[in-house]
Amino acid sequence: MTVEALVAESLKGDVDAFTELVKRYQAMAYGYALATIGDVQLAEDAAQQAFLTAYRNLSALRDHSRFGGWLRAIVRFESLRILREARIHPTDSLDNGNAIDLLDQSAGPEAHAEERESIERAIAALSQLPERQRIVSILYYIYEFSQRDVAAFLDLPVSAVNNRLREARGALRKKGAFIMAGATGAVPDFSKRIGTVLHSHGMAVDAKFEGQARPGLMSTVRIGDADSAIAAFVAQYLDDDVARLIVMDAGRPGQPIVQGAGISDQSTPVSAPMSTLAVQQILAEATSDAKGDVIETGIKVIDLFAPLVAGGTVAIVGDKNAGKLVLADELLHRLGATETRMTILVFFRAPDETDAIYRLEYRTSGSLTVIGIPVSDASPSALASLLERVDTIIAMDKSLGEQGKYPAVDVLASRSQAIKDAKVVTEARTLLRQSQKDDPRAHLLRDYLTQPFFVAEPFTNRLGVRVPANVAEADLEDILHGDTEALAAIDLVMGGSLEATMSRNNTSRC
Repeated sequence: MTVEALVAESLKGDVDAFTELVKRYQAMAYGYALATIGDVQLAEDAAQQAFLTAYRNLSALRDHSRFGGWLRAIVRFESLRILREARIHPTDSLDNGNAIDLLDQSAGPEAHAEERESIERAIAALSQLPERQRIVSILYYIYEFSQRDVAAFLDLPVSAVNNRLREARGALRKKGAFIMAGATGAVPDFSKRIGTVLHSHGMAVDAKFEGQARPGLMSTVRIGDADSAIAAFVAQYLDDDVARLIVMDAGRPGQPIVQGAGISDQSTPVSAPMSTLAVQQILAEATSDAKGDVIETGIKVIDLFAPLVAGGTVAIVGDKNAGKLVLADELLHRLGATETRMTILVFFRAPDETDAIYRLEYRTSGSLTVIGIPVSDASPSALASLLERVDTIIAMDKSLGEQGKYPAVDVLASRSQAIKDAKVVTEARTLLRQSQKDDPRAHLLRDYLTQPFFVAEPFTNRLGVRVPANVAEADLEDILHGDTEALAAIDLVMGGSLEATMSRNNTSRC
């Protein structure tokens, strides 16, 4: 497809068309920024911002065939802006060198640092040239564009490019520098960093990205132009190419986030927790006074001790590596295909926990909303005052998982405003709170509350189990008041109902 056609399709809202434009021009734009700034990271920032600016202002380009020259002007503007802000001169940013070592793209990951140093030494030598010679030299020698392509991008005659290259060679020879051919400078794939706002509401922003280049869970992104960019992070996946973002700053000033605004992936995980004000705003937008019926999940410990409410909010809190994300995924598996409406908030400690889940392939489905929230402390006690209006709090305890007790839900730290006024549930809580370690009923109860999950089947080789809430309540009665010795002879860990577990044990003995 021609450049003119790609521009036309981009103006119609075709993100794929603009992505193709980025792919065609990213090396030229990055090379130009690098020649202007002389710093690898700053040049990357300038080129990335230039593409976002171009996307937002594409309607201003009257002659679609001149996209390259128009983009070059934007790259130059962004490069000079960065130079002003950094208060550096192109030749000050890198140490001078007298050998032109080009980046070897065939090198493996372990050679990445050395390769970057090589390309920086190359740019350092070329940065000593006057700008008119430096730009054409970097585009021609390091990024191997033809003289004709360089001339078209710079809006110069080919003869002018030839003259500047000749002047550059002469200047380098006088300094004892030489040029090594056969490799090409590395170029960041800016096409993987382009997204657009679909719509926004409060702190939440839904954005479309390229399916193969979407940012990972807990990735940081920036919305809008550099001068007024809004920091956000990826809180959940909605579809293969749609992510839900959460704005980091609750009190941000300025214009509302508009449909079609550009988004850049910063390719780093969230490293800082959200402010208390920001978390409060998320909770205010998620919670509602309208309460629905209790939703049965088939998860024993949830339905008995922390029941969920249709249309309500659920907060999953607690230790790192306690299975918070797994529990959220299981709830999606069990409820996502239903008409149930619910918001699930999963609290992760930043930066260690957000780093751990960065790049996970994790999606939601159906009418459920799942939002990951980075906080400084994800324990139930630290979040208690913030979560007063949340319908259900499910607290996870890593120590239970270390004992093989999954899901690792701390019954005593969990609570629900929809808890059943059942005497047997209250009695069970009292038993767990007051019992000594040698109390056989407490051991039986903790073992019974474990359960295989459907989403964990590939890892545990155990089939997921669903236990109706009324069956779980009846089992609870049997554990508290039944034949303790008979139940102690049964392995209750990771089972279903008492009846099914007894049947499993009898079968295994045959």
